Amino acid sequence: MVRLFLEDMTMYSHFLRLDLSNGVDLYSKWTHRPSGSLLRALSMRIPFTADIESHRPIYTHKHFDFDEAQPHVVKGIFAPCLSPNGRSIAFVALNQLYILEIGDATPKQITHDTFYKQGPVWSPDGRQLAYVSDKDGIENVYLLDLVTGKERALFPSNSEAQIFPAWSPDGKWIAFQIRQVLLGWQV
Repeated sequence: MVRLFLEDMTMYSHFLRLDLSNGVDLYSKWTHRPSGSLLRALSMRIPFTADIESHRPIYTHKHFDFDEAQPHVVKGIFAPCLSPNGRSIAFVALNQLYILEIGDATPKQITHDTFYKQGPVWSPDGRQLAYVSDKDGIENVYLLDLVTGKERALFPSNSEAQIFPAWSPDGKWIAFQIRQVLLGWQV
């Protein structure tokens, strides 16, 4: 039996593993040259066998009723972020964005959709929130104007996830991560 595995270890190098029936694995590594062509960097034979024992626990699967209309109890919040003036906290709970004015008992829900959300970050002037959502099919950074309620994708992409937005101190730039590359984008 012959099995072939291609593993993308980084953005610039790949490992190819050829598993032969005789118990010998052949590994090769390729690295991208600046011209875009591939350079074969390493090849070796490794005789190897191993027995691995795995025990999966048996547990009752949780039932999710996504059509249920009854309120759900919040058991935790995700990614709380204090506003620049220190009077409000933005956070994610039950897959929605909320803002809690410090001193109030009830937060205000500011999104009302079924898409994934994470990482709200306040603009330095406190008028916008940058956050990540998959409403375009992949995670993109969105800007939500808290005064008008208007929202827009900062730099729409349908091929690479955008995560971890961070504002510049003057509010003119947002840095975010795409795969393993850090980018900045002017607001």
